[in-house]
Amino acid sequence: MEDRNIYERTLLRLMRPRSAIDKTLRRVLIGLLLVNGVAGLLLALASLIVPKLVNDKDIVQEYVLPKALLNGADPALPVSELASRYAGIETLLHHPTPHPPTVGIIFLPLSALDYRTAVYSWFAISLISLLVAVWMVNRSVGFRPSFTTIAIIALISIGWSPVMLDLNWGQLMIQILVLLVGAYLALSSSRQVLAGALLGASLLLKPTAWPVFLVFIIYKKWRAMLATVVVVLVGYALACALWGFDSVIAYFTRVLPEVESLYQSEPANASLSTLGWRLFSGTDSQFSLGIFAPPLWHSEPLADLVSKLVVVATLALSAAALLRLRDVSSSFGLMIVVAVLISPVSWDHYHVLTILPVAQVISSLASNGFPRGRTASAFAAGVLLLIPYGAWILLALAAGGIPPVSQGEYPVSLLASLITMGPALALIGLGATLILCRRETGSAKVRLLSCDALPEPTALGQQAHR
Repeated sequence: MEDRNIYERTLLRLMRPRSAIDKTLRRVLIGLLLVNGVAGLLLALASLIVPKLVNDKDIVQEYVLPKALLNGADPALPVSELASRYAGIETLLHHPTPHPPTVGIIFLPLSALDYRTAVYSWFAISLISLLVAVWMVNRSVGFRPSFTTIAIIALISIGWSPVMLDLNWGQLMIQILVLLVGAYLALSSSRQVLAGALLGASLLLKPTAWPVFLVFIIYKKWRAMLATVVVVLVGYALACALWGFDSVIAYFTRVLPEVESLYQSEPANASLSTLGWRLFSGTDSQFSLGIFAPPLWHSEPLADLVSKLVVVATLALSAAALLRLRDVSSSFGLMIVVAVLISPVSWDHYHVLTILPVAQVISSLASNGFPRGRTASAFAAGVLLLIPYGAWILLALAAGGIPPVSQGEYPVSLLASLITMGPALALIGLGATLILCRRETGSAKVRLLSCDALPEPTALGQQAHR
């Protein structure tokens, strides 16, 4: 035991407790995580009961788009107008939906229900999708957990803000995670066509994960590339046939720029694409509790240029990293992180997609005996990922010397406002750690909540000295 580092010793004490103190500590830790998960689930369930919360769910966008399609209405109308017309409710979304017109086709079956039933149905689908995602992520790093273990991990994950918010708002990120992990598993088993088709399907729900396509290009996965392109083209061909070519073009040329402009200076939007706007246009919140800050120097053309350069530089650095990694597994996870980083809007629940790269980091660390430097880097990134958006706002207010006494906007300095970019810093840390922890051949058989698959202490000790 003396030869093992502190991280390995701590993990062994938690995963294979031998003393009464260690066993008690393990039970308390798992108990606290389960309580936190139950609390998150109760909050998500509460959103199904309170009428205002039901009406303000993001799933209303997917519900009214097919209705607009069937009734020949303009899909670029504000969501609030379409919701009033086809769902009979009032919602806070007073702009067109930024979700692609292909969503209107995918959600046609759900739109056949009344709105409240559709909300309940999507919540149930999301819970099932979460269980599937947990099972698939475990498989991706070499585990085959029991259903009980899967259910426990899924419940614990709901205590993490991004997962809870995705359920709470009726969002699509859990489903996109399932598709991306499926694409990763298919690519790992040389089923390129399936991998490309699943990535293409995720892009039809939201184009967030498009940087993953660079993995296919750089590693010359031609069949995966072709499958992705075909699925996307077929999806948009159907959209053009049903919506009309002009409506689809308007989505890209008018709707997306309009919605992006609303949130390009939003402190809750931790995308790197907001950096230029924060520096040279200022920070302004669209929500009930937020902050606003003056720019370093006001120039909207410069703000737009800097934001675009930051995105291009991030993609260029990522492509260079892919060429150096020469490892499809790590590259896939890295580009998921990059996708969340450079998405024009990157809300808290977008971090659901990072579950796969987080699992890859843990697997790599375990297979190498938890080396100090990389484990410390992973721990720091993990702590930052656990901090919810609201906490970053409170930190920014504290840095500005302003106690939040009620809802509203609070003026802070530019420097204080940049604290709300903390989630982006967490993602950068995760990406850097993933590069450092390039996966070795073979997977580490370590379960977070079950010690059955943990290697014997002597095996871990031998791995630490490799």
